[in-house]
Amino acid sequence: MRLHHAFQDSSHFYLLLSYCGGGDLYAYLTARDKLTEHGAQIILGEVALALQYLHEEHSVVYRDLKPENVLLDARGYVKLADLGYAKKIAKGESRTFTQCGTEEYAPPELLHGRGRT
Repeated sequence: MRLHHAFQDSSHFYLLLSYCGGGDLYAYLTARDKLTEHGAQIILGEVALALQYLHEEHSVVYRDLKPENVLLDARGYVKLADLGYAKKIAKGESRTFTQCGTEEYAPPELLHGRGRT
């Protein structure tokens, strides 16, 4: 997502982000019951490219991937939201052990304390 502007008042901090008129993937799936195989390939491909970009270009691990955080713009293109749990990985590091994210979507290796490569 693109950050257009940030400002604050005495009690709140505001972020003006790109509008995603397509809603989130969870609502999209709930309304349609299922995706076509082609639709699933497109959405998963876009998510994979977004994650690859964050990881390879910025050394950032996105750690809260779930349908509610995958937004669709007005044309149906994917935007990742909520980078609150994202972590920049320092050179030489290959794992992170911080337990975070939504428990319903947590991978088994994180729940068992084995770390994630």
